[in-house]
Amino acid sequence: MKKHLRHLYKQILAVRGKGSWHSEQPQYREYLLTRKSQKLDILQIGVFRGAFTIWLIENILVNNKESFLEDVDTWKGSLEHEQMDTNFIDVEVEYDKRVKQHNQVHKNKTTSDNFFLTNSKKYDFIYIDGDHSRDQVTKDANNALHSCRVGGIIAFDDYDWMPEWQSKDRPKDAIDLFIEANQSRIKVLHKESQVWIQVIS
Repeated sequence: MKKHLRHLYKQILAVRGKGSWHSEQPQYREYLLTRKSQKLDILQIGVFRGAFTIWLIENILVNNKESFLEDVDTWKGSLEHEQMDTNFIDVEVEYDKRVKQHNQVHKNKTTSDNFFLTNSKKYDFIYIDGDHSRDQVTKDANNALHSCRVGGIIAFDDYDWMPEWQSKDRPKDAIDLFIEANQSRIKVLHKESQVWIQVIS
């Protein structure tokens, strides 16, 4: 089982590690690239090697020098990474090399809980791809809603991730319950392998 999961992860990372992957997805084109000339404050929960960070730099931040990205990660991994035999020292070094020249990006080496505890800023786009456990996704979703501007977008990655795992270890139930509990405050824009919602009140 572990061998199979490691192979699966490598396949996923190989595809999503390519800079063009995000641009090929309709949700990125319709709801993010259309706003690239605007000043955008962006928050990313779960960064790993920084593939999405680089895409944001090259496709969003470059178009408005006042736009800014906060990256939040522990660079220690969580349950899902136990299946990958990942050396997080190497992962963090690779991220650092990728972003060290970009002053529109701020690295926060901490948990998302600790970040939100002291954060008072509001964001235009929040991307949640951190700890995939149901409880943590629930906390990240609620904290993101509090920290997102009206009109802003919250995107969840891996909605349909690992359906064979227990529900407590994957994001789907947390995302579904979050949407149900906040129907008056949010609008679902996209729901496939990712879920994108807009904050409307």
